[in-house]
Amino acid sequence: MPQFIIKPINIKNNQIILTTKDADFHHIFHVLRFKVGDKINFLSLENISYTTRVTSLTATESVLKILQEQILQKKDKFTLFQALPKNKKMDFIIEKAVELGVDEIVPLISQNVIIKTIKTTKLNRWQEIAIAATKQSGNPLIPKIHPPQSFSDAIKNINQKSINLIGYENSKNALPSDLKQPLPKNDKNIAINLIIGSEGGFTQTEIDNAKIMGWQNFRLKGNILRAETAPIVLISIIKYKLDLL
Repeated sequence: MPQFIIKPINIKNNQIILTTKDADFHHIFHVLRFKVGDKINFLSLENISYTTRVTSLTATESVLKILQEQILQKKDKFTLFQALPKNKKMDFIIEKAVELGVDEIVPLISQNVIIKTIKTTKLNRWQEIAIAATKQSGNPLIPKIHPPQSFSDAIKNINQKSINLIGYENSKNALPSDLKQPLPKNDKNIAINLIIGSEGGFTQTEIDNAKIMGWQNFRLKGNILRAETAPIVLISIIKYKLDLL
């Protein structure tokens, strides 16, 4: 069943009210042709899932009764720390990372990043891209796009029990074959943190500092991937290894 994103303003008295002013109204009732009596799933920006039934429908407004409300949570959490690439490559990375089920994305400012400042408008656009990708992919949660962090802050603000990986083209290490090994046997929650570089990659000093903080650096066999290709490939491989994809 398709999933649509709903704003708090549309939720009133155990009902969801949509009008022609709402972006999904046309898509739901004119393109997909939902009608009175049909069930529709919505996801709020607070990651609350709503199962609803259409109770009334006019040319300008629809009222849907909330049948079930559920706060969504996941046992696994995948955070992508992406060093800012040039141009609009970050748009593509966010869209595809969300489609693959990443939960949080942190824009990273490393030594070789060219873009040093990010306007609020760009952060808002990235969050909108994440919301649209959530709707398209059926991702159960809307990922959060964080404000940019420095590389030094990112590598130290993590849990040592997490799986902490950093892609580095000059690494002598392969991606660990058993990613579940660092987790305690009684820990059912999997937390994955992945750092990916920009076009210039990382300096040796950055890699050394990350290693001190408990990050495992690695590289894949074969070709060096582009900045916008690497996160998509690595997220896929890591999630597959962890039976999350």
